[in-house]
Amino acid sequence: MKKHKLIFLAPILFITFGVARTTFSQWERMNIKNGAAAFVGIGTNTSSPIIFAENYFAGVIRSTDNGENWTLASSDLENLNVDALTVIGANTSAPLLLAGTYLGSGEIFRSTDSGASWIKADSGLPKGVIIADFAEAGTASSPLIFVSTAYGNAAGVFLSTDNGISWKAMNTGLTVSIGTLVSASSNASAPRLFAEGTASGIFRSTDNGGNWANESNGIPSGSLFSLAALDTNTASPLIFVGTWGAGVFRSMDEGTSWEKENNGLTDLTVYSVASYKTNLFAGTDSGIFLSTDSGASWRSVSYGLSPNNSFGYIGVVGSTLFAQSDSIIDMFGDATAFAWRRPLSEIFGTNAVEFATPAEQTISAYPNPASASVTLHYSLDGESTVSITIYDALGRVVARPVLGEMESAGAHEALFDTNSLPPGLYSCRLQLAGGAEMVAKMVVMR
Repeated sequence: MKKHKLIFLAPILFITFGVARTTFSQWERMNIKNGAAAFVGIGTNTSSPIIFAENYFAGVIRSTDNGENWTLASSDLENLNVDALTVIGANTSAPLLLAGTYLGSGEIFRSTDSGASWIKADSGLPKGVIIADFAEAGTASSPLIFVSTAYGNAAGVFLSTDNGISWKAMNTGLTVSIGTLVSASSNASAPRLFAEGTASGIFRSTDNGGNWANESNGIPSGSLFSLAALDTNTASPLIFVGTWGAGVFRSMDEGTSWEKENNGLTDLTVYSVASYKTNLFAGTDSGIFLSTDSGASWRSVSYGLSPNNSFGYIGVVGSTLFAQSDSIIDMFGDATAFAWRRPLSEIFGTNAVEFATPAEQTISAYPNPASASVTLHYSLDGESTVSITIYDALGRVVARPVLGEMESAGAHEALFDTNSLPPGLYSCRLQLAGGAEMVAKMVVMR
């Protein structure tokens, strides 16, 4: 066993939210305070769509350079607590933006000028609910816009047939709050609608929301987080649901039955699932995973993401994949959210490179919690260069005490002096030659 004592260098603090690019394919953290989610776009079939996102406590933000820079797109939005965002007719001459709020009185706002101005459009909606999600069906000339609501006596699903101006309850068979919505429009006049009832299962409607039935056969009871669909324009679309602790479930018969599909998925708490063409993404506590075979197998596409984050949102706009991570709460009760982007070409293109941590290579920290020092124990299955980086609970690099040291196969120890660190939660990320990584979490106490 090789042992070496390492002096903890002075903290290296990075002021910006950006992450430096490397020669590997990786995610980049965007400079957006408090994170962003529900990324949507106008002109998504162009090389530079106008991208919009909900930004906590700031309303709606906008980017015209694929997320490099952002400006406020909600100067006259009466309620800035936006929790749902969608675009209707993204590639038409008259796109429509709809924003739903989660604090206040269950409000929806419309914009027909790319977010320059907003008008309240909540006629028919109950008061005191949270606007959770939007889904679209119908045709381009006659869209059917659905919205789900939560946390209220009249919560459920509502339909607008006048481009979001007014809404009508469509709750027959629904008795619970609804989270995510998915429309699998194999039949434009009567799409298959799926609604996630959190702890109450999956509900399906085959008559434009007129009636709903619980279709949860095969899904374990407990928290459900998100829905996604593949092959939506075929006679038998595939429906997926992410669950708490049980992974991803797939239905190949429009929700009548469900089967677990977790091969390669190393974290079974799945907060978000999202589709892109014939591909599926899953966001977990351990990063983001990709399936290119309809959920039959998964691989990590998390290189460059900060540890200690759960990924509650994934979405594609144009040629860019976006995600939001919610940092876990540290010992002081503080947490934050980050927004990420990654070109799809880095995942599916000829230069796509992704590295997974070999299962036989492990890392641990002891003692944990630590007061003055901590020892990292790790083993290698072959000779490799080793670099160790320390992150705080916000995902910021605070030190890099080891850079490119050659290690032999076998067991190793590294001793760290933690006296220069303030109390809190940290992650020790060990990176090997070729990009494989191991991560250990540790708590520093005084």
